[in-house]
Amino acid sequence: MIVTFSVPFVVPKARPRFAGHAYTSRRTVEAERKVRDAYKGACVRKFGRVVTAPAGTKVTMFVIAMKRAPKRRPKLVPKALWELGAYPFTQAPDYDNLLKLCSDALNGVAWADDAQITDAHVHKMDRRRFVTDVTAVTIIWEDQ
Repeated sequence: MIVTFSVPFVVPKARPRFAGHAYTSRRTVEAERKVRDAYKGACVRKFGRVVTAPAGTKVTMFVIAMKRAPKRRPKLVPKALWELGAYPFTQAPDYDNLLKLCSDALNGVAWADDAQITDAHVHKMDRRRFVTDVTAVTIIWEDQ
């Protein structure tokens, strides 16, 4: 089974906050909801229903993040790279926080628990000036 979807943002999973008790930031909760909704929409379009990997099934996850470059060249980016129109996406967010947002958002929807993910790949594409921010996710598991 292969499900592919995308969301129009690149948001990392934020650290938990503490104010007498632990809580998750609104921005993270909203981003997780949008990832869940995008997954459900992709499943309904492809299969007519929301599909879930059976418990115990190995799941592979691919996350590709593409973020627009700023309008002005950052000081750390060499002018030659900037003139080529792309430069490495080595700034925040960290790759593991991108993966964590997607895997936590899909708990109980795409799989029973994210412990089923046995293989995960994150690719942060070079930043370009004329693209839109997008996170594309592909989930693969074998039918049983």
